[in-house]
Amino acid sequence: MEIIMSLELQHELIYPNELVKDDLDQLVSRLKKLYTWYSPGATEEKIRVRITAHPNTEIDLFTNNGEVVAFGICVVMTLSTSEKCLFRHGTVIADEYRSQGLYRRLFALAESRHEVSWYATRTQNPRVYETWFKLFGDNLYPRPAVPLSEELRALAVEIAKSNALNTETFVARGVYKEDRTGAEYHQCREPWIQEFFRSRLGVNDAFLLLARVG
Repeated sequence: MEIIMSLELQHELIYPNELVKDDLDQLVSRLKKLYTWYSPGATEEKIRVRITAHPNTEIDLFTNNGEVVAFGICVVMTLSTSEKCLFRHGTVIADEYRSQGLYRRLFALAESRHEVSWYATRTQNPRVYETWFKLFGDNLYPRPAVPLSEELRALAVEIAKSNALNTETFVARGVYKEDRTGAEYHQCREPWIQEFFRSRLGVNDAFLLLARVG
């Protein structure tokens, strides 16, 4: 268990598919408060299915006195190119713990365990894009007015595994049931990013973000 000294938080790494039923139920219960803050329509069954959908899912938790205050869910995929991609299925940080470096720390923890060539995630949240742009800069796709190469489009299809993805824009239509766009966390500091999301995404849509590492 790692201690984050400046915040007095503890880190736990959990492999949900290795848990027995009672322990998995307990994990779902621990995640529920923060998970449903981000996704209000989620039930315990939906959370359980989400975190066990892939056999090699990893969950990093930051806790304070046993309460989960941040978590990151990720899966490592081996692509047809033999490269590895770390797909982040969800990173949620409690409001009072934001802007303290936990998002980057969750990235670093996963990166320390795996040597990957690509990062990917699906999001409709411009704050996530803002953070990824700070991390990856011109290695992040899609970007406004930047054409997507054949290589990138092929990788996106392989990673997304969905017919809903438009390979010209990396927009996936109708992937969310709820309209979350009014949430405070859907605002970011960069007007060009806010406009990029506003102009490309409907209320139920998301971008597939793809970033080359290194």
